[in-house]
Amino acid sequence: MKRVSPCIVITMICSIVFTFSCVSSKKNLTSVPAEAKYRNASLPVEERVNDLMSYMTLDEKVAQMAQAVVYVASPADAKSYGLGSILVGGGDHPGSGLKAKDWLNFYNEYQKAAMQTRLGIPILFGVDAVHGNAKIEGATVFPHNIGLGATNDAALVEKIGRITAIESRAAGLHWNFAPCVAVARDERWGRTYESFSESPDIVSALGIAYVHGLENGNRAAQNSMAACVKHYFADGGAEWGSGPHGIDRGNSTLSDEDVRKIHLAPYVAALKEKPASVMISFSGIGGEEMHGNKKWIDVLKQELKFNGIIISDWAGHKELKGENLFAQSINAGMDMIMIPEEYPDFVVDVPQNVKDGIITKERIDEAVRRILRVKFEMGLFEKALADESQLNTVGCDEHMDVAREAVRKSLVLLKNENTALPLLKTEKVAIVGTKAKDMGVLCGGWTLYWGGYSEYEPLVAQLEQNSRRVKSSGLAVKGKNILEAFTATAGASVLYSDDGSAIDGAKKAIVVIGEVPYAEFFGDLKDLSVSKADVDKIKKLKAQGISVIAVIVSGRPMIISEIEADCDAIVAAWLPGSMAGPGIADVLYGDYDFSGKLSFTWPKDMAQLPINVGDGKEGLYPFGYGLRYKQ
Repeated sequence: MKRVSPCIVITMICSIVFTFSCVSSKKNLTSVPAEAKYRNASLPVEERVNDLMSYMTLDEKVAQMAQAVVYVASPADAKSYGLGSILVGGGDHPGSGLKAKDWLNFYNEYQKAAMQTRLGIPILFGVDAVHGNAKIEGATVFPHNIGLGATNDAALVEKIGRITAIESRAAGLHWNFAPCVAVARDERWGRTYESFSESPDIVSALGIAYVHGLENGNRAAQNSMAACVKHYFADGGAEWGSGPHGIDRGNSTLSDEDVRKIHLAPYVAALKEKPASVMISFSGIGGEEMHGNKKWIDVLKQELKFNGIIISDWAGHKELKGENLFAQSINAGMDMIMIPEEYPDFVVDVPQNVKDGIITKERIDEAVRRILRVKFEMGLFEKALADESQLNTVGCDEHMDVAREAVRKSLVLLKNENTALPLLKTEKVAIVGTKAKDMGVLCGGWTLYWGGYSEYEPLVAQLEQNSRRVKSSGLAVKGKNILEAFTATAGASVLYSDDGSAIDGAKKAIVVIGEVPYAEFFGDLKDLSVSKADVDKIKKLKAQGISVIAVIVSGRPMIISEIEADCDAIVAAWLPGSMAGPGIADVLYGDYDFSGKLSFTWPKDMAQLPINVGDGKEGLYPFGYGLRYKQ
């Protein structure tokens, strides 16, 4: 007889017990009439919320507080557990492909399943569309926030939020875990590129604009998307060495006065737009993890009067210590828990916590009320399913034009000597370095996959699978790289070399240097110096008497002391996205002037970090610096 694993036996028993408890509890459920008030769209939202909650059991309420990830929770699971929300993780995609229609069908499978539950409560479907919806093949990928900070153009950022909502909703995706309003104060942090600026003023202004662009004052509109302001809060104020890898998930020791002035300010601003949700940070303040920090979550709810959904970050409850971690987060004020894998435990443990008096029924009701309110405000009870009517908006020319404008305005000219720029379309120019033709590098992290990908260069070992998957599947970001755009602009006048060799006849060389993609803690670095390979390319060209124009593709200011003197011109291009090539060509060929200004102080060396405007340190290039052709 075949031996059955003890784990399988336990799983079968748990499944039987769960099924029995569901069947048993349903015997005593109040029947729901077809004309129940919560189904009446003409009634006020609060009246509908109250009515729906009157029919809900404790188990159904708790299930609304659970957000599970798609690679674990199937549509059938969403139905059987009555889950409140589904999350698309960084590496998750529909099995059929990544095109907008694949996503739409994928979304509808989950929503149809949710609508078949006893109460027919639709799910919230969340995704990280942090620089356009880069999870969708063919979508418009915009510059990351650090580049948008250099534009300091609120109208442009609002437009980008609007386009992100339009393209996402076309594919059925209606809840965006953005904008990030972190005020990054130390460039060693791997999430610096997700921050608009080291200045809370810039972050506040652009955060407001992005939320307004996403939600447009009407979450129920077909082309609007629920916003999630993140990560509450002071994640950008964590100190080096306080996190497991450096800064990420670290701790801030700032005083309450400073943490409010610098890091709370963007939330005060963004909440004026009444966003649907706020996500809590992995980091801590004063040694207390934010996922259990009732003091500061109470500030969000009571002082700032936020009444939307407060959601955890990915399994953020596990940052806490002790027992009953779900309860600790819920009691601190969390409304929805991004579990994301352990939802079967959640739907058992949390009701038991209530029965044991660890969590009050009132706290559960408050959380569920916030969740249902947003679902009604989004019109999901009236129109849960997505249709194909807007598919043609994804990656359309009009949206790509905005992405091109964003690239132009984000470029910062740090140095320009010996008439290096602008270029003439008739002069021979060499493009040097694989980054010039690598759309993965030009887009950075959170592109197709969580940590991004590269077509030519190795990433950290844990992210290398991203590049392999992209290459094997033939996936590509829609857009045009630097080499393609320069060739389209100047034709045979443009030469190319990986390393700076075989460029006879070129008097100028555009050397594309910088970082390869990463995300979160994989980007925590002790040394931000440009690589030896990049230094060697520039020195090789300089030795040949060629005028060197360095274009730096990076998620933060880098240490360029080894190359600064060898470059006639230096351009900070950040992580420009889909229209990297055309936007850069527009400006370097002089069709448009530079307008970007540094939203981060550029350090001379690592010893200066952290360095921020107003701290008395003199960087290589100060905050707000940026040259133009016409001064």
